[in-house]
Amino acid sequence: MKRKKMSAENVVIADNFLSRARGLMFSFPKKVMILSFPKPGKYAIHMWFVFYPITILWLDEKKRIVQMNENVKPFTCCVKPKHPIAYIVEIPQSLVRRRYKEKGTFVFYNNSR
Repeated sequence: MKRKKMSAENVVIADNFLSRARGLMFSFPKKVMILSFPKPGKYAIHMWFVFYPITILWLDEKKRIVQMNENVKPFTCCVKPKHPIAYIVEIPQSLVRRRYKEKGTFVFYNNSR
C-alpha cells in the first residue's frame, strides 16, 4: 500500500500557548494552521471568531491522521479528539482536497520558519 502524503501552501505553525489559543480567529480562509503540542494529550479547540467552516485533522506523534472532524461550523464551542494527539491541522473547508483526508495518511511539513 502506497503511503499518502499531504502538502499545503501558506501553512502557519502554532507552537506556543498564545499562537495555539488564537488559532484561526479573525483570519481569512487562505491559510492552514498546524498546532504543535509539547506532549500528546486530548487537546480541545474552539471556533470562536472563526468566520468560516474548517476540517480538523488530529495527528499522532508520527504525524499520522487518527481522527477527522469535517465541516466544523463557525463559533462551535468545543471540539475534542477521542484519543491523545500531538498535532492538530485546521484547514479551511474551501482548501480541503478529499484525497488527503483519510485515516493513516501522514502529514509532512517543514518546521523551520
